[in-house]
Amino acid sequence: MVFLQGVARGDSPAAECLRLAEARRVQLCMSEAVLQEVASVLARPELRQRFPALTPSRIVELCEALARLSIVLSEVPSLFTSGRDPKDAK
Repeated sequence: MVFLQGVARGDSPAAECLRLAEARRVQLCMSEAVLQEVASVLARPELRQRFPALTPSRIVELCEALARLSIVLSEVPSLFTSGRDPKDAK
């Protein structure tokens, strides 16, 4: 997940993408479902154990920042399904 890499590794391309969004040099567009998925994945115990920087407050902070920086779309048409994991079609 791009957001996990962006939070866990400050020197990664994903972290640079987050910095670009914070600087308003790119515009993020997300659905509410994607924001919920980000929060859910980042809160997984195995990930929090592997990445101690993923504290509950850091996860909330990140998700609030993503919502603030993004155009949050309420109605997103379903254009494709992922054969490997249909839940990933968000």
